[in-house]
Amino acid sequence: MEEAKVHIVRVSPAPPDGEDTVSVVPNDKGMSNAEMQVVASSYGQTTGFVFPAPVDFDFCHYEIRFLGH
Repeated sequence: MEEAKVHIVRVSPAPPDGEDTVSVVPNDKGMSNAEMQVVASSYGQTTGFVFPAPVDFDFCHYEIRFLGH
């Protein structure tokens, strides 16, 4: 498996109010489910994988479930 490019993104304010982060992986290499699970488990936090949208897709919705909002 080629090493995944992982971005750590802060999704809440700096301490003392928060410091929640998520791992984001641009999946431009076509990782398998097993490879994605290895990456996700190694970071021990919420991990998202970005996939290309279908050609006819024209709606973007950005929300991270269960993030306490």
